Amino acid sequence: MKDFVTILLFVCLFVLISGIIGKPLKSSQEAAPEANPVEYLLNYGYIPQVSFRGVSGFADNANLLDEKSPAVKKAIEDFQDFAGLPRTGRIDKETLDLMKSPRCGVKDKGAVDSELRRFKRYVKHSSSWEKTRLTYFIGSYPSDSLMSKDEIDEQIADAFNAWAKASPLTFRRVFSDTADMRLDFFHGRHGQDAPFDGRGGVLAHAFFPRWGGDVHFDAAEDWVSRYSPSRVRRGAKQFLQTAMHEIGHSLGLQHSKDRSSIMAPFYQGWMDSVELRSDDINGIRDIYGDVALTPDGDDSDGVILVKPQDKPMAIPRPPPVFRPVIPVNKASICADPRFDAATETADGSFYVFRGDRHWKLKKNTAGVENGYPRPNTDWSGLPGSVDATFFNPADGMTYIIKGGQVGKYRNKRIQSGYPKSLSAEFSGAPDDTEDRPLDAALVWGKNNQLYLFRGSQYWKYNFDKRTVEDFYPRDVAKNWRGLPGNGIHAALRWKNGKSYFFRDGEYWRFDDEKVAVENKSRVKYPRTIGKWWLGCHVRPQTEPDPAGTNREPRKRWIWSD
Repeated sequence: MKDFVTILLFVCLFVLISGIIGKPLKSSQEAAPEANPVEYLLNYGYIPQVSFRGVSGFADNANLLDEKSPAVKKAIEDFQDFAGLPRTGRIDKETLDLMKSPRCGVKDKGAVDSELRRFKRYVKHSSSWEKTRLTYFIGSYPSDSLMSKDEIDEQIADAFNAWAKASPLTFRRVFSDTADMRLDFFHGRHGQDAPFDGRGGVLAHAFFPRWGGDVHFDAAEDWVSRYSPSRVRRGAKQFLQTAMHEIGHSLGLQHSKDRSSIMAPFYQGWMDSVELRSDDINGIRDIYGDVALTPDGDDSDGVILVKPQDKPMAIPRPPPVFRPVIPVNKASICADPRFDAATETADGSFYVFRGDRHWKLKKNTAGVENGYPRPNTDWSGLPGSVDATFFNPADGMTYIIKGGQVGKYRNKRIQSGYPKSLSAEFSGAPDDTEDRPLDAALVWGKNNQLYLFRGSQYWKYNFDKRTVEDFYPRDVAKNWRGLPGNGIHAALRWKNGKSYFFRDGEYWRFDDEKVAVENKSRVKYPRTIGKWWLGCHVRPQTEPDPAGTNREPRKRWIWSD
């Protein structure tokens, strides 16, 4: 029996040692990441993601889908069409291999024509820069990199110069976070919705102009600037190719169906010559126009030759001519960028009010539309300033509150029977008097109920019960975490479904699910209204503000058609 136990222990030890010796060492060769086809299609916009607001959010519907469902089959066909693969509607080997390949983390969904359901080649984002002289700042570098900081600087300069050669844009490196665009290297989760996933997979992502144009590179990648067969075989990636691609997003281009273009979403392997293709050039010129004539030539081939400069990069250009980005019609609001109220209308327009005037906001980039400001009398004779405004998606009406009264509008036309007293329209609403006016109102996207704000307190009006709920008012700072405790001046539900709150020259974006101001590592609130909403890109004007710094004395509403 003793001999049997000894033999058994010897056999177990032999098996254990054999397993350890026989286990292969971890290879430095990059392994293709596992790809979940449905998750991939959700992540890159081929399947709409469901949220409680009906706008893109977390993949709440992922567990309801499988590869055989009609929605997924259609999404697979769309992906195959976009990628230039046979439209089989099945996850075949070629499709799965492409899903496993390294790529940009920006969604492809913008490449789909939402009306015709067909793919374009180059695709413009809905936002662009309103100036052609842009600055960039390199905010951080990878701690462990095959490239030196000098090499990274030169490669980023080359990437910007490639876009400058094909467009009227010029770029200048600055050493301050006040730059138009910021470039950083991050590991893993870094405050954005899509964390980096290590080597392979997502290489980088960028933000379109409306959201600041920043670029994030995955610091876990082995980035290289020069070709090395051994390093490339082990998974090193060509930094210049990726930098040019991401900067294209920062300038307003989405992904292209043309697999040879820089704006194709998939990493293309090592390229002996990294350059923009005709598809990329057509796209950037569609946004910003053709290249300008240079002092040195006639630009006969449509390309300005801009050679990389020593740091900090300075692109040759004619002597500067001061041309304010701010049109005359919005100079006054940019001198003191704040407003009293903000709202949407039934036709999908957005307006902000200050004093006795209002401005119409651009929807696809920061700024106001031409022809504004306009007098508030455009709103069926509305006199003077307003206290608060809100849009109710349930009835498609805009409500303007002023001096204890409320007007109900279809676009800018007041409805019959209005204005009414605020208490008659919204039972239990707080008084709105000259010495204690309401500050803001909002139909909150989370529950579609009306919230009225004054100073440090707020009230909730229940549309179903047709009255303000019990146990109000409540404290703003305690229940709307992150908002200023001394009150807000305006509130707005933007076209993305998010709630925004404004006070003086600053604003906060609210996370409706966490019931708190959004808190991301790179995007900190409050942010400035002037830059991100009004497009005020030059020094404030010095002339007095015709809109006035205080609200006008109260006027009793006298309506006219």
